[in-house]
Amino acid sequence: MSHQRLYAAAVVLLGAALIPVIAHDGHDHAPPAGATFDLNAPRTVSEQTARVIGLEIAEVDFGAVEEVVRLGGIVRASPDRVQLVASGAGGMVSAVHVQLADHVRAGQPLIEITSPELANMVSRIEQSRAEHERLAAHMVEARASLEQTRTQLAVVEEQARLAEAELARLESGADAVNANIISQKRAQAVQARGQVTNVGLAITQIQRELESRGRQLEASAKAIAASERMVELVRASPGLLHDSAAHGDDLGRVRLAATRDGVVTRRDAWPGQGVTSGEALLHVVDYSVVQIDGELPESLVGRLDGATGHEVRIRIGNTEQSRRLVGTGRVLAISPLVNAVKRTAHLVIEAANPDGTLREGMYVELHVVLRQAADAVVVPASAVLTEGPMHFVFVEEDGVFIKHDIVPGVRDDRFVEVIDGLVPGDRVVVRGAYALTQLRAPGAEDDHDDDHGHRH
Repeated sequence: MSHQRLYAAAVVLLGAALIPVIAHDGHDHAPPAGATFDLNAPRTVSEQTARVIGLEIAEVDFGAVEEVVRLGGIVRASPDRVQLVASGAGGMVSAVHVQLADHVRAGQPLIEITSPELANMVSRIEQSRAEHERLAAHMVEARASLEQTRTQLAVVEEQARLAEAELARLESGADAVNANIISQKRAQAVQARGQVTNVGLAITQIQRELESRGRQLEASAKAIAASERMVELVRASPGLLHDSAAHGDDLGRVRLAATRDGVVTRRDAWPGQGVTSGEALLHVVDYSVVQIDGELPESLVGRLDGATGHEVRIRIGNTEQSRRLVGTGRVLAISPLVNAVKRTAHLVIEAANPDGTLREGMYVELHVVLRQAADAVVVPASAVLTEGPMHFVFVEEDGVFIKHDIVPGVRDDRFVEVIDGLVPGDRVVVRGAYALTQLRAPGAEDDHDDDHGHRH
């Protein structure tokens, strides 16, 4: 097999997209005689090849480049955007209106529960209220009886006072009366005073009864308040619809709805299933905003100290070529603790996720912006390639692409500062630069190629 065909086969293994890259004018499928892989040799590219490799050129200009810290992170649901759908009362699931992975809207009914427990609580409240009203009525009657008895006490006390005064007058000898009359008056005075004592004892008994009824009434009121509070807690379950636990046949029905737009990420409820109070039956998560957990090496903690609120760019992809920017976020917190085993501090980032690109559990690349260097000569990071310790770009001059070594400065995930090697106005390849390195550059006959097309 000729060395040209061996080379074409190798290009196929590197990627099907490179097969048309080495073709010129749409028909030559092997490199021309005398071509070389010398990176320093100028290159020309046909229009067809430029389209295939997605060649793009841009002028070098002044711009801002940022100093960033590059980390890895895992996407999590934001804790305050998770709804755990649970009933405040035990019972039995009567209906589930959603399935796993369903998208739901705020207010949409999710699940219905039949709760005899709730129905009994409401019934007991009504019975307690009736008993409370009966006790209150007895209290009114007792108070009326007390007032009536006090009035009677005043009457008998007056009668006793008059009888005792009459007895004292007769006993003083002011009037000549026989001993039988005095004895009779004395008996009347003693009887009158006995009536005062009896009415006083009746008043004490009524007062004790009032105190007892008062304590019963207070206890009844507290019991009713506690039961009502329990029902209120059930009715305060997040997402409880207003027609739940109402009246009549629906007295023990609990209907729960979504409190936010989101996705059903977990379903642990089925019709006929018994549930207990507070048991999570469904999970609904709003992923429009997510949390990203990162691990910051101990050596970088000092550099990010005070970085709360700083911008973070988020990228996904397994390779430099496939990695793409999907959004931005901000640093919420950096843990004050360092893991004794991993020697890292936990980093929490909040990011908007309106289109749902960031999925829970996904690994992402994070670029935390520390500072910005303005008015620097910059090129897109995609334009810069490396060869050993050297960095270079391809500059277009009159349709010819020439390799220029550069001295890079600050680099972020978007731009590279160029300290030396380029000036504003230079036209550099910002897309397809790597593909240019895979093209043979036209040149003189290479007498130093061996049978495998390698130079010595």
